[in-house]
Amino acid sequence: MRATARAHVRRPTTRECASGAVKQRRHRPTSRPPRSYALLVGRAYLRAQSHIVSGLSSSSSSLPPRCNCTAAHTSAPSTSTWSVVIPTHNRLSTLQRCLDCLHRQKDDGLIVEVIVVDDASTDGTWAYLQSDAARERYPKLRPLHRWENGGASAARNDALRVVRGHNVLFVDDDLFAGPELVRQHHDALEGAHDAQVSLGVVVDTPHADVDVHVLPQPHQGRSAAFFATGNCAVRVSALRDVASDGTLAAFDESFTAYGWEDLELGERLQARGVRAVRPRGAYGYHYQPRAWDGAASTPEAGAAIDKHVSACLRREVSRGAGAALFVCKHPFRLTVWLTAQLTALHAMLWASLTLCGLLGRLVYVPLYASSLRWEWRKSSRVTRLAVGLCTILLSFHLNWLTTMYAFRALFARYLSLKQDDAGESGGSLLSVWKTLPVFVLFVLAPLWALRACVRA
Repeated sequence: MRATARAHVRRPTTRECASGAVKQRRHRPTSRPPRSYALLVGRAYLRAQSHIVSGLSSSSSSLPPRCNCTAAHTSAPSTSTWSVVIPTHNRLSTLQRCLDCLHRQKDDGLIVEVIVVDDASTDGTWAYLQSDAARERYPKLRPLHRWENGGASAARNDALRVVRGHNVLFVDDDLFAGPELVRQHHDALEGAHDAQVSLGVVVDTPHADVDVHVLPQPHQGRSAAFFATGNCAVRVSALRDVASDGTLAAFDESFTAYGWEDLELGERLQARGVRAVRPRGAYGYHYQPRAWDGAASTPEAGAAIDKHVSACLRREVSRGAGAALFVCKHPFRLTVWLTAQLTALHAMLWASLTLCGLLGRLVYVPLYASSLRWEWRKSSRVTRLAVGLCTILLSFHLNWLTTMYAFRALFARYLSLKQDDAGESGGSLLSVWKTLPVFVLFVLAPLWALRACVRA
């Protein structure tokens, strides 16, 4: 009996286990339920917890939140929120068309707000933005008003101080956005994780009633600039890095003349190592009205064309002053000099093409005005071709005006810095070295231009 009992309780040997004669039984702890049962219990618990949390959120506000972390997470905005910034000045009719195109975006849920900054307009823009009709028509409109005209830089900075989105889209008030403009910018920045700037396509059009939902996607209008505020998106984090006052006001408000403030911001963004993408689908149509639009008779059209030509000449003078300031902000960057076209090569080129500006005043300007009058009387393919050719010829004179006025401003800057150095004890070596390339280019450029004119 003792031997039989030992045979029943004998453990299997190693050889028997290896040969498979004896199957080992896997023992589970009795206190642990099977895995499928644990999954069922866990899912039921999570479902009950979600019902409890939703019940607390829909109940009275006197009840305390379940967890501070959950409340903070639910109250934080999404990273896909967009704020559209539009500065405007005395362009009410064009601004309404711009807002209509933004309101008809196919994916309107990405836009949190459309901030329109009225830069001291006198055509009733601020009254319209405050009206009930504008609020009903554009529910995401957020208007701001400036009592003094400070330029596009100051207007955009006022908008950047109050933005609520994580991405900012800069649009001009005369740009008619495409149906998927915001979505294309969003996909471009989200697809390229290391990119923080998205530069769109801008196509010029003389028609105010252009239907952006019918026209096909354009394959032209790409800008060579790194940052151009006509149609450009940027992340808020990139603006915060280059802003000097700790806010998002990254534009330099000393640029009160025409242009250059966005190019200057682009230089600072590039110095920070910011990368840009250029999506093809983020396009918009830049409305450039013709000189005779609104004229009913020949004398009115002639006066409007003469006014348009005079405005072009004044704008180039203002552009030259802005180019000089742009170069003074970054005097040691070759790309800045090339962008502003303030080199000896450019000065020699424009001087030779216009005979130091004389040919432009005598030939190019009257020829351009005559071609516009001809197109107003009889618009055809030949007249449009003639206007395009005269526009190219006029651009030589306009570039010459820009270069000369920029050189004058740079020379004035050189004299002011030289006087400041003379007033100090020993002078500032850094200021002298900053003005050295300005002085050299100002002296050499006219000499090379005159030499080219004599040889021609």
